[in-house]
Amino acid sequence: MNELELFAIKYSLIVALISVIINIPLSILAVYFLRKCSSFFKIIFETLFSLPLILPPIVTGYILLFIFSKNFILGKFLYNIFGISIPFTFYASVLASSIVSFPIDRKSTRLNSSHFVPS
Repeated sequence: MNELELFAIKYSLIVALISVIINIPLSILAVYFLRKCSSFFKIIFETLFSLPLILPPIVTGYILLFIFSKNFILGKFLYNIFGISIPFTFYASVLASSIVSFPIDRKSTRLNSSHFVPS
């Protein structure tokens, strides 16, 4: 393998590891939150949490690019206050990976939640 292929593998593994580290506590919190919600809000949040599974990856990527661009409120806030530009960076890779994998992690957490999330 050449240097570029090794870099791509290392980059992918680091992004995946950080994404898992981010998603584990968020999944536990989401399962706990959904157990405490009323049925109406539960349906709404279940739908919102499942959107990355339903939407094609290109649509999810476009929405993230739009939200975090300097022309949108969130992207403008991050850039003006903190000097952070998210699109096309390492952080964008981690964010996209976390968002796309969150529904799968949450469903897995929900199936195994009797061990660590009180009813």
